[in-house]
Amino acid sequence: MRFPILLALFFLTTTAVAGGIRRSFEIMTLWYTYQARIEELWASEGNLNNLDIIPIQFGRGPHGTLTFNQFVEYVARRPNTLPRTPPFYFVAENNLAPDISRTANNMWMNVQKRNLDIPALWDNWQTTDGQYRIIKGARSYKGLMEQIGNIIWDMSQSGHLAGDNPNIARARDALEMVRVNRQFDYDRFYVPAVKAAPEFAGVTWKEGTPISQRGEEGKSPVLWLEQTLEANSNRPDLDDELISWREHTYFAEPDEDEGVHRRRHWVTYEMVRQAGEIATTGVCKPSR
Repeated sequence: MRFPILLALFFLTTTAVAGGIRRSFEIMTLWYTYQARIEELWASEGNLNNLDIIPIQFGRGPHGTLTFNQFVEYVARRPNTLPRTPPFYFVAENNLAPDISRTANNMWMNVQKRNLDIPALWDNWQTTDGQYRIIKGARSYKGLMEQIGNIIWDMSQSGHLAGDNPNIARARDALEMVRVNRQFDYDRFYVPAVKAAPEFAGVTWKEGTPISQRGEEGKSPVLWLEQTLEANSNRPDLDDELISWREHTYFAEPDEDEGVHRRRHWVTYEMVRQAGEIATTGVCKPSR
């Protein structure tokens, strides 16, 4: 399954936005996908010659794979084309708690108290020899999300892993937490703006408060689009009106940088949403 070309083109010219806790959940998604891939290859081929997620075997884990803290050190450090590689003090074996949110939060809080940050994963693609070092073929955040979705889905259908494989389930759960946090990032500004737009006076809005970045109920609402459309069935073109307003008003903010910032949040959310749908069903709904 491939992402729509418009989203791909947008990411050729802009850099996605993320915060540290989102990166923690992204790392957890990668970790559980990596674990499931190791299981699948060992069950089907008896070796890891075709390992496409960090295809190196010098770690202290099973079959030479990376332990959790080796894995985090590897994916979270700055690329080796840059002169500075900050230490990651938050990496410790006991940070891998059974609860995904707790593990992600532990990583984030341990970084925060040292006034550090978790580098964006898309900073880490290229090494000095030109090879791509997290997932083969993933040369951007868009590529990473696409590959994760496809790999998780393909593994779930391969027949080499049990249908209730815990690593696949956890990878999907962690990816859903990335989506929740991405929606929170976008909707906390979008929802107040669209509700205040005079074009939508009289619209009945359906909103909810998502689970926030630290496993608590969010303080800002997110928009439940499908429920909003159902609640306004007397306005059959509302979906198209919202899309038009988003493109021509919300993203067309007079401050060009702010307009680009808003669009980045939406595009990043769409990347993650589509990856989650692919990971679960093999297909995704197009952006709208």
